[in-house]
Amino acid sequence: PADRDAQFTAELTTRDGEKLGITTQEDAETAVAELRDAEYSITGIEKKQRRSNPQPPFITSTLQQQASGKLRFSARKTMMVAQQIYEGIELPEGQTALITYMRTDSTRIADSARNEAVDLIKSKFGDEYVGKGAKRKKKAGQQVQDAHEAIRPTHPELDPESIKSHLSDEQFRLYELIWQRFLASQMSAAVFDVTSVQIAAGRHGLRASGSVPVFAGYRAVYEDTSIDESKEKKEDRELPELHEDEALRLLDLLPEQHFTKPPPRYTEASLVRALEENGIGRPSTYAAIIETLRQKNYATMEKRAFVPTRLGITLCDYLLEYFSTVMDVNFTANVEADLDRVEAGEQDWVELIRELHGPLTQWIDEAENSPPKELDEKCPECGGILHEKYSATGRFAGCEKYPECKYTHDIDLGVPQPETPDLEGEECPECSKGLVIKQGPTGAFVGCEGYPDCRYTRPIDADPDAENAKPKAIDTEIECDECAKPLIIRHGRRGPFLGCSGYPKCKSTRNLTKEEAEQYGVELTEPADEDIEKPDVKCPECGEEMVIRRGRRGPFLGCSKYPKCRGTAQMDGTAGKASRPQPEPTGENCPDCGKPLLMRSGRRGPFVGCSGYPKCRFVKDAGEA
Repeated sequence: PADRDAQFTAELTTRDGEKLGITTQEDAETAVAELRDAEYSITGIEKKQRRSNPQPPFITSTLQQQASGKLRFSARKTMMVAQQIYEGIELPEGQTALITYMRTDSTRIADSARNEAVDLIKSKFGDEYVGKGAKRKKKAGQQVQDAHEAIRPTHPELDPESIKSHLSDEQFRLYELIWQRFLASQMSAAVFDVTSVQIAAGRHGLRASGSVPVFAGYRAVYEDTSIDESKEKKEDRELPELHEDEALRLLDLLPEQHFTKPPPRYTEASLVRALEENGIGRPSTYAAIIETLRQKNYATMEKRAFVPTRLGITLCDYLLEYFSTVMDVNFTANVEADLDRVEAGEQDWVELIRELHGPLTQWIDEAENSPPKELDEKCPECGGILHEKYSATGRFAGCEKYPECKYTHDIDLGVPQPETPDLEGEECPECSKGLVIKQGPTGAFVGCEGYPDCRYTRPIDADPDAENAKPKAIDTEIECDECAKPLIIRHGRRGPFLGCSGYPKCKSTRNLTKEEAEQYGVELTEPADEDIEKPDVKCPECGEEMVIRRGRRGPFLGCSKYPKCRGTAQMDGTAGKASRPQPEPTGENCPDCGKPLLMRSGRRGPFVGCSGYPKCRFVKDAGEA
C-alpha cells in the first residue's frame, strides 16, 4: 500500500481486459516497461471461506508416499519398520502390537476405533474438533480388497511421546506419522478466510490471493504433503489488510521465463502412486517392485528420483518390441480383474490360462527365433554388416562375422555418461597391457584389455595417478590349498595378501608369512600372523580350524574353510557376530549324513544343527527329542 510498509506479491493476469499471453521476449520487455510507469490501485476485493477436509487413514500406498516425503524413508524401509511395530514392541504392560496390518488397500476402520479416536480428540482438543470422519475414497474401476482395516494405531490412547523411550528413532517417527494421520482423519475440517484482490495497472490487471487460518481443525495434529494440497500454496500466503480503491506502490518487478518441461522422473512416492492408480500389483508388492529396479540395476537413484540405466532402457525396448501386449500398462490390471472374476466364480480359470498362455508362447518363440536386426553400418575392421545385439550391460553393435571378428561399439541410448578419459598410451598397473573403456550394468568404467586373465578395473572418473601408485600383482610358486593353482600376491586396502590365480572360480585367500614376504620383496603393513598370539578355538559354525584374518577393526579369527563357511571369532577366543556362543556337541548324530549334531544359537534362540553345514543343512528345534 502507498501509505504503509506492508508488502505482498501479485501476479500479472490480464491486458486490456483479456487473459494475458506473453510468448516473445519483445512482448515481455514491453509489458515490463509499461508496468514500471503505471499507477497501481485496488479495483476489487473478494472474501470467502475455504474448508480443507482431512484425508482418510493410511493404506499401504499412501503410507509409503507420505513416509517418503516426510521421513525420507524408502518403500522397503517403510514396510520393514511397519512390520516391526505391527509384530509388537515390549512396553511396561507387555508385548504390544502398535498398528493394524500394514498391507491393505482399504480405508475402513472399526466402529470401536472411531469411538476411541473421538474420546481422545474431545479430551485433547475439545468437542468442536470432532469431525464426521474422512470420506473413504475409491477411484473408478479400482478393485479394493476390504479384508483388512486401514493402517491405524491399535491403541489410539498410546500417544507416541508416551512410548518414545521404548521405540527406536525410526519406529517412533513412523508410528507418530500413522497415529497423527489416523487421529486427524476423525477430526473436523480446517477453515480459512481466503481473500482475492484485483489490481489495476494502466492497461494491465494483476491478482493477489492469500488466506488466514480461522480454525485449525485436523491441522492441529497433521498436515498432508499430497499433490492435491500443492494447488493451495498460492492461497496460503498472508495478505495485509487492504481496501477497495486504495493506491499501491510498486517495489519491484520480477519477470520470470517459463519453459515447457518434460514429465518429472519418478520418485518412490510418485511411482507407488502410479502403480496404485493403474492397478498394477497389490499393497504387498509395491516395495518389492521398487527394490527390484535397484537390485537388477534397471535404474539408479539421483536426487531421490529414478534414472534408467543402459540395461534398463535396453530391457524396456526389447520387451516393448516383442511383448507389447504384456508391457501395456493396463495388462496387469486387467489380469488382476480376471482373477477376481475367477475367485467370484464368474470365469473359468482353465479358459483364462489358455487365453494367456497361447499368445505368450507365440511371443516367446518369435523373440527367440527372430533374426538379428541389421544396422545401417559396416564393420570398420572387416567390412561386415553390424547387427544389433544384447548383453547383460545393455544393447550394442557387433559384427556379423563374430567370433572371427570381435569388433563392437556401444549404441547411444540417451543415458548421460561421464566424460571419457584419454587412455592412449596408458598401461594396466597390474599386467602392463593397454586400458580400454568398457560398459557395465551401471555405466562405463576403465578396464584392462587383457580380461579375463587380468581383472583390473577402476571408475571412469578416478584419478589414474592415484590408481597407478598401487603396486603390481606378483606371481608366486606357492600353491593354493583349495585348488593347487599358483597364488598371486595382490594389494588391498589393508596391505598385501595371497589370492588364488584361479579367481573367481576359486576365491581362496590368506595372509603372507614373514618368510614369504622376504622371499618376494614385499613389505608387510601389519604384523605377520606368527607374531600374533592365536587362541586355540574351533570355528563356531562348522568346528574346523580358525586362521587369522584382517578387517577394518584389526585382526580376527575366520574359518579356514572360507568362503564355504563364514564363521568368525574375536582374537580373545569369544564368539564373533552377535556374540554367539560356540556350538556344543549334543551326543547325537545327524539322521541325514551321520555327522555329529551341535547345539547352536541363532536369532530366534538355540537350535540343533548338523556339524556338516553347509553341505548338510539338517536342523531341528532345541526341545525336540
